[in-house]
Amino acid sequence: MNIQNVVALVTGAGSGLGLATCQALVAAGAKVMAVDVDEERLVNNVLPLGSSVRIQRVDVSNDAEVKAAVDFAVQAFGSLQVAVNCAGILGPCKTLSKGELFPLSLWNQVIAVNLTGTFLMCQAAMPHLIETGGNIVNTGFIVAAEGVIVIDSGPSKAYGEQQRAAIARLTPKPVVQLLLTHSHPDHVLGGQAYAAVPTASLPATTASLTQSGDALLGNLYRLVGDAMLGTEVRLPNAVAADGAVTIAGRKLRLIAAAGHTDGDLMVYDEATKTLFAGDLVFFQRTATTPNADLPKWLATLDAIDRLDFTTLVPGHGGVLRDHAGIAQTRDYLQWLRDSLQGAARRGLDMPEVLQLPVPERFRHLAVLKTEYERSVSHLYPAYELDTLPTVPRSKPK
Repeated sequence: MNIQNVVALVTGAGSGLGLATCQALVAAGAKVMAVDVDEERLVNNVLPLGSSVRIQRVDVSNDAEVKAAVDFAVQAFGSLQVAVNCAGILGPCKTLSKGELFPLSLWNQVIAVNLTGTFLMCQAAMPHLIETGGNIVNTGFIVAAEGVIVIDSGPSKAYGEQQRAAIARLTPKPVVQLLLTHSHPDHVLGGQAYAAVPTASLPATTASLTQSGDALLGNLYRLVGDAMLGTEVRLPNAVAADGAVTIAGRKLRLIAAAGHTDGDLMVYDEATKTLFAGDLVFFQRTATTPNADLPKWLATLDAIDRLDFTTLVPGHGGVLRDHAGIAQTRDYLQWLRDSLQGAARRGLDMPEVLQLPVPERFRHLAVLKTEYERSVSHLYPAYELDTLPTVPRSKPK
């Protein structure tokens, strides 16, 4: 799983399992708020892990200290996505023995740290953890001479409002254009925050949202619940056409493509040579294929490879300064295509296909099992049909 820049709070971080967790998180690129009741251990063992770590002495059985630690983590790193409860104690006494019984005072201490401490940390961290409900997507914006151009509005009304507030903190310029890369709900359902802003997409995206938008919205409601409250589908009100455009004084190139869906829009900023690729490119996350045409997608990736960009923003995964995301997405899709074609030719049924081994080079990708299962269910029936013998029609007598 890709946890680059994810913010994690770890209790019991000064030694043992907590320290090992901090080490693994930092090695994977996460930012870590490490807490422990033993400040000396934090200083000696955790601080040397580097600049992506913050430490604080915390007694996890103390409600005020726990809340202060969570607040400090959010202040230091801007958010909190993970809480790992490793704090725990246990003395050497036995519950029953021929000698001294387990002291009630020690029992109460164990419960306070191991049980109540876990409860308090989860309670304090949860409001920050659920703020990211459905927010697994890269969106972007360009501050132009005459206003701001937004690329995708995210998965919910709340996300769109947070996105717009973040823009306002950076510039007083108005948002003058929203561009939607494709129809998938995690990219488009924040549109209510831009109700008065012209919103453009490819015709295929508008058609898909018109036909299936409410169903897609319902799926996200079921997945992330309250994070979707108040969210409604807002349809685009303008057409994005392939070619060079000037928006708010900024020269852009809109690139109409297909493969991930039947309408995939890329946005190329000429001034910075930045390419917003939408979900045509994934990095360190398994590609999603519910509406995919793999041959078209692979051909589009070849075209992206030929573009002159210095920065690539994938739909999911870290921002790139090279072609690694293109290569990784292509490699996975080619394997998926070849694997499903081969399975169909061997006459395997779907349960057998689901049990096929995934190559080692893909096993680190986020949500691999879930997305592979979805891909098999979406794509395999067509490969099975392709292998069926063609029965010639009989000529009428």
